[in-house]
Amino acid sequence: MSSHVSFTVLDLLLFSSIFRLKILLAGMYSSVYIITQFSPAAAGSGIPEIKGYLNGVDTHGILLFRTLIGKVFGSIGSVGGGLALGKEGP
Repeated sequence: MSSHVSFTVLDLLLFSSIFRLKILLAGMYSSVYIITQFSPAAAGSGIPEIKGYLNGVDTHGILLFRTLIGKVFGSIGSVGGGLALGKEGP
């Protein structure tokens, strides 16, 4: 006797949607963790902070390597999680 497993289209769609949901949630949660715990200075666009820096206001933590890493990986997690990024979102 052969024990052979067959998947229906509904099974594949259900698996695919659950997998996508897990990927979206992982992206969102990683983005939130990075911005809240790892690098809070990376929140927002950074344009007002850079304008202030160019005008002589030295805000602590804005031009750190940690902030750059937070921006890069926070942006990747946000886009991967389906969140808005750019002019329409944070």
